Amino acid sequence: MGGIYSLSTPHRLFEKLVRAFTEFCNSPSEDGIFEVIFPLYHLREWIFPGDFKSYKNKPETSRTREEQLHAYLYAMPEYQIIRDLCNSAKHYNNDGLDDRTRVYKGLRVGHGMAGDSLGITHYTVDGKEIRKIFWPVYQVYFVYFHQP
Repeated sequence: MGGIYSLSTPHRLFEKLVRAFTEFCNSPSEDGIFEVIFPLYHLREWIFPGDFKSYKNKPETSRTREEQLHAYLYAMPEYQIIRDLCNSAKHYNNDGLDDRTRVYKGLRVGHGMAGDSLGITHYTVDGKEIRKIFWPVYQVYFVYFHQP
């Protein structure tokens, strides 16, 4: 069995992601980023523990749902940013992220979302608000776990 304690299946890790992501979207924080990036990045590996080499010669139409998810996420620019953030956090290496990340205190035009408070903190990567980077990847997982 993989995982830790009751976080022992991909679905349980997704449930943790849902809670962390919801909390983060409502109140962005550095702690929240840390709580969200690990499941956003590693859930793909929990769903499909293999790697690209195991299916690269298969036609896309013959790939399993898990292989399709694995390949789709890997190609997403947002997923690549999440990978950079996650690896930077766990390996204590910024790999140039200092030049790509910014923090803005207070509601900002172009970064704010419906429901944001005036005192919100925006975290950006490459000029894009981090929730807008997390959201497309979260949606891919949401569809995977809620589609029959």
